[in-house]
Amino acid sequence: MTSEASASLIQDGARVIFQRKDWSKEATVGAGKSLVISKLKIKTDEVIGLPYGTLVELNKQTGKFDRVEAVEEDDFADIEFGEAGGDNRNLVDTGTAQGLSTGEIAELKISGVKGMELINNIVQNSSTFGDRQEYGKEKYVAKKKEKHIYRFRILRPTLRLACDVYSSMKVNKINHIRVDTLAIMLSLSNIQAGSKVLVVDGVQGLLLAAAMERTGGTGKIVHVHPGPQPIIPAYDLFGFPDSWTDTIHHLSIDNLEVVSSHVEILPKGEESMETDGASSDGPVEPPLKKRKLNALQTASANYMKENTMDALIMASRHHPKSILLFLLPFLSLSKNFVVHCAYREPLVDTFQALRGLGSVLRICLNDTALRYYQVLPSRTHPENSMSGSGGFLLSGTTVEKGAAAVVEKEQESVPEDGKEEE
Repeated sequence: MTSEASASLIQDGARVIFQRKDWSKEATVGAGKSLVISKLKIKTDEVIGLPYGTLVELNKQTGKFDRVEAVEEDDFADIEFGEAGGDNRNLVDTGTAQGLSTGEIAELKISGVKGMELINNIVQNSSTFGDRQEYGKEKYVAKKKEKHIYRFRILRPTLRLACDVYSSMKVNKINHIRVDTLAIMLSLSNIQAGSKVLVVDGVQGLLLAAAMERTGGTGKIVHVHPGPQPIIPAYDLFGFPDSWTDTIHHLSIDNLEVVSSHVEILPKGEESMETDGASSDGPVEPPLKKRKLNALQTASANYMKENTMDALIMASRHHPKSILLFLLPFLSLSKNFVVHCAYREPLVDTFQALRGLGSVLRICLNDTALRYYQVLPSRTHPENSMSGSGGFLLSGTTVEKGAAAVVEKEQESVPEDGKEEE
C-alpha cells in the first residue's frame, strides 16, 4: 500500500471526529481508547483501517460499529408515504397510536432488524401515519431515525469541524468563536506561509491550530497562553508533525514583562530559603521539569526580544487592552492585528486607547453575522435555533509613531465628493 493510500485510512492513535447531523464529537482511535455515545462506552479501535468519510452505524445491543455501505445511505427514501392527509386537526396524542411497544422494538433490534427495515416496521404499525400531511410524514420518519438509528460519519479534523465540535458542546471554552469569525480573523491578519505570528490563545489552542495550518510549519509562532503551561486540546486534535510543532515558542502571559527586561525567568519560590534552626547550603534546586519549562519560557522571551512579528491574533478571557498595547511594539510596520472578544465593551475601551497611540491605522470594530437556512422544497427558512453571536473583532494596521495622525488629517482635508479644493 502506498503512503498516499495509507494516509487516507484511519490509523492507530489518530484523532478523528464522529459527526451525526448537527452533533460532532472528537475521539482518539486505538486500543484501550473509548468514546461515550448515548451513555454507552464504545471502543474506537474497530474503525482502524477504515477510510476517512466512512459512514458507520452504532449497534446499541453489541456496542459496536457496523459499516454502512453506499447503497444503504439513502435507503430511507424507499419508505412508502402513501397519500397525505388534509391536515393534522384530528391527530390526538393518546400514546396508543404506535402498535409496537418499547419492548417489541427492542426485540426487533436484538434480532438484527435495523435501518430501513426497522423504521418501516414502526411506520406500518402507526395508526395515525396515513392521516398526517406530507411534510408531517417526513418529520415523523426523521424523528424516528434520530431516535433509533445512530449513524456517524468519521471525518479527518479540520478547522471548521473543530469549531463545530466546540460550538455544539463547549462553546464557552472557545469564547463563542464561530467558524465564520475564525475565517475573518485569518483573513484580516494576513497570515501566510513563512509568517512570524504572535498568537494570544485562551481558547483551547484553536487560534494556534489555525495559525499553524496557515503557516504550514514554515514560519515561527510565539504562543502566549494563560497559566504556567499551554492547554491546547484543539491544537492536539490535528496531529501536526513534530517538525511543525517545533516552530512554536510557548510563553506564559505571566512572563510577558520579562520580554521587555533582561531578567531570567525563574520558578516561583526559588529564592534562597533557610530552615528553622539550620543553615542552608544554597538555593533550593527546582525540579527538572520546572527547569526545562523555565528554559523554554526564557527562550521564547528571547526570541520575541530579537525578532519582530508579521501578525498578531488574540482571543482570551483577559481584558485585551493591556495585553495588546504591550505586544503591539513587537509587530513590524504595516502589519495587521486582530483581537476577538465575546463582548463589545472591552474592545470599545481598547479601540479608544489605540486611537490615542498615533501608530495604528484602519482601526475597525465590528461584529459577525451568520445565519443557517433549511433548504427544502416549499420549506426554505432560517433555522429555528442558531448562535446569536460569534463575538466582536477589533483590527488594525501598525505604522510609524505619528503617521496615523498625519493620514487622518489628510483624509479630513479631502471633501466628501472626493475632489480636492483648488
